[in-house]
Amino acid sequence: MRHEQIGLNEATINNLIVEDTLIKITDKAEPGTGAKTLTAAMLLGGLIDEDPEGAATWTTSTAALLYAAIPDAKVGSTFQTIVKNSATAGSTEAITLAGGTGVTLHGVTLTITEGTNETALLFFRITSATTADCYILTNA
Repeated sequence: MRHEQIGLNEATINNLIVEDTLIKITDKAEPGTGAKTLTAAMLLGGLIDEDPEGAATWTTSTAALLYAAIPDAKVGSTFQTIVKNSATAGSTEAITLAGGTGVTLHGVTLTITEGTNETALLFFRITSATTADCYILTNA
């Protein structure tokens, strides 16, 4: 186990590597309205929660940028994040997830609709310096 930053007199852990799985604890990312690219920092943050203010496609960062953002990345490194749609105007505010360059999505075609309390867990696995798999688990 390795850590990047631990406050000795407080319960703060920013990054923790446990058996090649990155666990990062941070504030939620709010990418903003409309179609967006989810940056590596947003995805590694652990929670993406936003009202898209209309139908939107959110595209993951490229696999190469994900690889570069993971401390001590190697083939087999993994991390996970939760995506939540906090829209309030109805089913017209659906978020569709797309894979960035080198990111292959596995599982359901992910459309997170407002008002259904739907969230998704995205589990990423690095397969090379330029490719990654993203497994989608949803409560829908």
